[in-house]
Amino acid sequence: MSGEPGRLDELSAFDEGDALLRGGVRSLLKRYDRSYFLACYRDGREPDALWRELCAAGYVGTGVPEQFGGGGAALDSAVAVAEELAAAGLPLLSFIMTELCLPVIARHASQELATRLLPPIVSGERRLAFAITEPDAGTNSFAMKTTATPSGSEYVVSGRKRWISSAGNAEDLFLVCAAGDRPSSRGRRPLTILMIDLAAPGVSTELLTADAGTPERQYDVVFDDLRVPAGNLVGAEGEGATALFEALNTERVLIAAFAYGLGFHCVERAVHYARERAPFGDPIGSYQSVQHPLSALWAELSAARALNREAVRAVGLSDASAAGLANAAKWLGSEAANRAADHAIQIHGGNGITDEYDLVPLWRTTRLMRFAPINNEMVLNQIGQHVLGLAKSY
Repeated sequence: MSGEPGRLDELSAFDEGDALLRGGVRSLLKRYDRSYFLACYRDGREPDALWRELCAAGYVGTGVPEQFGGGGAALDSAVAVAEELAAAGLPLLSFIMTELCLPVIARHASQELATRLLPPIVSGERRLAFAITEPDAGTNSFAMKTTATPSGSEYVVSGRKRWISSAGNAEDLFLVCAAGDRPSSRGRRPLTILMIDLAAPGVSTELLTADAGTPERQYDVVFDDLRVPAGNLVGAEGEGATALFEALNTERVLIAAFAYGLGFHCVERAVHYARERAPFGDPIGSYQSVQHPLSALWAELSAARALNREAVRAVGLSDASAAGLANAAKWLGSEAANRAADHAIQIHGGNGITDEYDLVPLWRTTRLMRFAPINNEMVLNQIGQHVLGLAKSY
């Protein structure tokens, strides 16, 4: 091998169309790089300018049918955008949540609701937030307490959601709640999905004190007898789980792409420092104690990307293997990414925890991905039960 190696955070394309898409995203991100993202994070402001440009360029809602303003592309286009954002150090949580919700709305909402909501969200005119987590239910969504109860031509919504990214900066909310007039079955409450106007009377947001290393803030969203038109229903009443679970594999492959993309970014940062830092004369990158962990991390992150590629293919084909592959990619990517961020800090020594080197925010974000949007223990439970055929363990 000879010559200057390429950047590890410039991920290879899979075909000509993929290369064209990635080239467009990279060109845009030259104007909104990690320094822009970091400034937003430290100033406590959302990266609105970046979001608007991503929408204007057609990189948000790539999988939404063209009739609703989207690109009508396959899932691998959204995954490519996610990889490029993360590899550039720009893990926009809103991108994951938006790409998770939009296809569900397109497939399961009424024609009138989809036509009214999707185009302004895809164009960036309106922002969308996703609400499922609650203070007590946590991972057990079927134990949620927020309810939507039919009342004439409306639903009355009451309850509280927690850890809702960018809710204070959004106009629309994709709300998953319990069907208030339906009994539980085997301890599982039937779920209903409603689209909520966050400016409506009866809904409020409360900022949470939390630091995920990203500019997007976290909120509680409180519903106090909020009245929602029945036309805002997505899917059938009490059958929201069916519509939502269709999107979970999509969520897994997107968060996997964010994780290993950010992992490559961390390894690139560590490699750059290891090439330059030479306190004893030779660059520290020549030391095996530095070189071997970085090499192993590159291998693990590459394996996660390859596995995720296979998961994306399976999801697109609705193959029975999709859930296992998507969960495995999420687990492998997030675990490797968090180790990559931690090792980047270790290689930088004291510099690793300074604001100047901007590594602690990356560690916070990769650490988040080990338990959000689903914790890795539940991911392994799914694999154990549905792939390995072991008894349910929780």
